[in-house]
Amino acid sequence: MTLPEPVSCRTNALLAAEYNELRVLNLVREFGHVRRSEIARAVWPKSSPRVAKKMAQRTVARLLASGQLLEKPNALGGRSLVLAGRGAQRLRDWGIDAQDGYDLTSVAGPQFFHRTLGTRYLIERMARGHQAFGEYALSKGWGPIGRGELAERFSKIPDGIVLVPGKERGYDSTVLAADWVEVESSYKPEEELERIFAVAWCVGSWLNTAETLLLDRVLFVYDARHRHENMILGSLKRYLAAHPDSNPDLLSSIVLVRCSIDLPLVWRGYQELDSAHLLSLNSSLNTGTN
Repeated sequence: MTLPEPVSCRTNALLAAEYNELRVLNLVREFGHVRRSEIARAVWPKSSPRVAKKMAQRTVARLLASGQLLEKPNALGGRSLVLAGRGAQRLRDWGIDAQDGYDLTSVAGPQFFHRTLGTRYLIERMARGHQAFGEYALSKGWGPIGRGELAERFSKIPDGIVLVPGKERGYDSTVLAADWVEVESSYKPEEELERIFAVAWCVGSWLNTAETLLLDRVLFVYDARHRHENMILGSLKRYLAAHPDSNPDLLSSIVLVRCSIDLPLVWRGYQELDSAHLLSLNSSLNTGTN
């Protein structure tokens, strides 16, 4: 992606506005559809929520008026934004592969909550300075590794991938540490969870054949109001019994991400907890009740 350098509004208001518009368009392009709240967090992560919301509203209003974004009703009764033809063409003029979102079915479909929960978590990781690729980007071939290679190596496609500089995780600076992200919005059958645990058993190996991306963690992202955590931990206990592993750091690489959500899908924050800690806590509670 080649976008213009950030410009101070004090230096040139028109150039700053163009920079913000391109960043918004590119965000929508990468995730397929987003709401204004996701745009505010992603494009203005260092601003206060009030300022970020105001900037997002102004920028989106210009892009809607110029026909570069299209607003569509979503499955939760709100409004989501997709790329219009003019917006996709503007990105292509900058050398960025882009497609309009007229035919996207996930905006009003049953997958909306799942996709948007994943999008928001990935945006939070972007705000921490990491690279993040969602389900839509991976399906379009815009991620760091192709869907075909993922399917061939792991028999599974993630809901997202986050790349972290290797040095942040104690690796060589020449590699990137990869987080494999799975979003839990509906209750998965045991067999599906086992397929994800099988990916986790590959932690420490290369994610890609080029050996530049090291699989470092597997993350389960879910709405903390529901029982996903207990179901994942219960399934993980059974999987551990059937698939013992000698790697003492493995469970610390399986991370449960509790997302604090208000109805209908208002983001309040998240907490990352490794499964080793949660299983130990669960075991202690069970022992205390016996």
